[in-house]
Amino acid sequence: MSDRLGSEMELPGSKAHAMGERASPDFSQGSARSDAVPVSRPSHVQVAHGSDAARSFASRSGHSSRRVHAHETAAPRLYQWADRVTEGLIYAMVLFSVWAVASLPAWAVWTMNGAGYALGLLLTIKRLTSRVTGYQPARWGEGAVRWPMRLLGALTVVLVLWCLISALNPRATVDLAQLRLGFRDGTIPWLPHSCDAPSSWFAFWQYLGLACGFWAIRDWLLGTTRRERHDREPSPGSTSPNSELRTPNSELRTPNSELRTPNRHRAVAEGLPARLKRLLWVLCLNGTAVAIVGILQRLSGTTKLLWIFEPAHAGSNRTQFGPFDYYANAAQYLNLLWPVCLAFWWYLHHARRNSVRRAARVGDSPHVLLLPSAFLLFGAAIFAGSRGGALVASALFVVSAGLVLAGSTPHVRKIGIVLVGLLGLAGAGAARLGGWQAMNRLLEPPTHFSTGVQGGLSDFSLHFVIDCPTEGAARWWSLAYLVSDSIDAGQNSAILYVYKDTLGFLLRGNPATNQIRVVCTNFLPLFGGRRVAVSAVRSQTNLALYAEGDPLRVVTSRSRFPPLTNRISASVLCVQRDRDPMRPSDTPTVHHAQLYAEALSQMQVRALISSSGQRNGDQNGTNHPPAPCLDISRKTLTGPKSLSAQLQDRTEIHELGRRIAADYPWFGSGPGTFSSMYEVYRRTRLTRPWYVHNDWLETRITFGRIGALLVFCALAMAVLRPLLHGGPRVSAVFIGLVWAGLGGCLVHARFDYPLQVHSILFTFLVASAATSIVSVRK
Repeated sequence: MSDRLGSEMELPGSKAHAMGERASPDFSQGSARSDAVPVSRPSHVQVAHGSDAARSFASRSGHSSRRVHAHETAAPRLYQWADRVTEGLIYAMVLFSVWAVASLPAWAVWTMNGAGYALGLLLTIKRLTSRVTGYQPARWGEGAVRWPMRLLGALTVVLVLWCLISALNPRATVDLAQLRLGFRDGTIPWLPHSCDAPSSWFAFWQYLGLACGFWAIRDWLLGTTRRERHDREPSPGSTSPNSELRTPNSELRTPNSELRTPNRHRAVAEGLPARLKRLLWVLCLNGTAVAIVGILQRLSGTTKLLWIFEPAHAGSNRTQFGPFDYYANAAQYLNLLWPVCLAFWWYLHHARRNSVRRAARVGDSPHVLLLPSAFLLFGAAIFAGSRGGALVASALFVVSAGLVLAGSTPHVRKIGIVLVGLLGLAGAGAARLGGWQAMNRLLEPPTHFSTGVQGGLSDFSLHFVIDCPTEGAARWWSLAYLVSDSIDAGQNSAILYVYKDTLGFLLRGNPATNQIRVVCTNFLPLFGGRRVAVSAVRSQTNLALYAEGDPLRVVTSRSRFPPLTNRISASVLCVQRDRDPMRPSDTPTVHHAQLYAEALSQMQVRALISSSGQRNGDQNGTNHPPAPCLDISRKTLTGPKSLSAQLQDRTEIHELGRRIAADYPWFGSGPGTFSSMYEVYRRTRLTRPWYVHNDWLETRITFGRIGALLVFCALAMAVLRPLLHGGPRVSAVFIGLVWAGLGGCLVHARFDYPLQVHSILFTFLVASAATSIVSVRK
């Protein structure tokens, strides 16, 4: 062996000599480009570096094998400083975005904006330094298919410019005092425009910071560490560009990893880059801390966020979770993170099994922390109490279980089965501890019903069949109330109620100054303990009450009569279901409810009455009542409501949103303008920002069809990048689980507003940046 080695070292035509005369740039085209300066002719000892004799000589001469093999050019100090500051700033933003009250206050959003601008500045410094000094940093190759990222970069610029042009090209101004739009002259109609320029300016600065942050994070993730550059240098004694990578210290065996020639695609390493691992550690552990704090805060009963901050809008302990003022947003954040955490654990677990340095015993690697973190995040998403959060978490559980079991080899499938079982136990435990709040809301009977009436009601009739209590109700029991929405029931509402011995019918314009009420004072002594048909009729300025088709003697009280016309109190009919099963004697029970869009006459009311309490018109049909707008049976009132019915209280918001989208179809009303536009269209001054509870619809409202198409194309480019060649290769299970988290957030966006919350949107972009640098292992 030594004779052969000596001959190869001495013969100029030998393969080793030929390798020695090659310049180093062959490796610079690999997946992790070397920082080495091309060496014109390394010594024979360097060429034979892989042999025992060379290692012996190197050790005697006091030089390490790595230094003998390659001479790295140190990066410029300015570049190194910018790269280190970028890393620290990314971690700080991940932490700050959530713990600063979920970045809901304006000061938190502006802080995140400033950090995003700083990341953009640091990225510019690194690029300019590389261009001026000629330094080429070692980076993970992206392959020859680069058009998706170039297209994504172009779409990012276009969307940011869209927001800027909209703010600079106002179409109208919002007068919130008069609740109207003041249209302006000089608007360029064929350019994006805004109906509320200040709101569009805020959206522009926010999206500019997010864009800078996304590209700076992605650029930083593509960089390699010193250890990665060392581990992926070609084997010193290799004679082929397809030789194996040297991986004595790498986490994964890479027997099939290749270095390709300079004119071919860059080689792609197996496994996650070290920087991406560090970022995933920060994301997962930070999410775990949010879950723990949220659970403890909920159990403590406090109404302060993080026990410190008073929420901007009054809320209860049930509606808060950790730093989130709205518990549904907390569930959306957790559902985004726990599949990512599970994916990271799955990758590290398999990497550990395939590692050269296999674990000596269970628990000697820190990646075991990720498994209980994933369980805790999953359980907290259910424990938060959000109906949508519980449903999406359950769906993600099914998807994740399928991915884990399908991606497991036969000898490790038992681990996948145990993992799925533990996830199920975590969800069940969370539901038992506090998540039944969400389950009860999912299974509770419906109480809110859309009337389907356009333009509101001036005249209407309510017809109810109820079991009257035998005792006077000690509390005000609203049998039904007709309102514009379930949130604002105080104004422009009609209420049919039972209180003590009375049956009342209240029409309220303004609760303090404008209302009319009729009350039957002896209703319970007359009908207590019986099933009775009750009708309440409003005709212009008159109110009337009927029982079993006969008019009741009532006492009328009024304040500043006539009241408002009640034109907008037609969106939702709320029917009171049984609320006190422990005391049924003083609780009225509704068996049948009907709403008519006109005032019924006395003959029509009588025609509704029969021995069974159903409609029964006269023989010739002259007094037959019209078809009701709503006809609600006892079965509907006691059975679980459908998912569409559970979102019924948002009907008016969606309807007004579609009206705005129809009025501004192509360019939208302007980024960030929905809240003010909603106030104008609703003709009501609001005290808090308002959302459509449908981010897909809100994007179409504010960006129009053209802008929404650009947004969806950019989203597709970022998320679907792993399907193309190039980038570090990871298993389909890892990519599938991360996609599950992103997809769950998009499902939430169909029924709520997670992408309007800065902390969730930033986390979504971080996960998207992570997926955009890897590819699925074939």
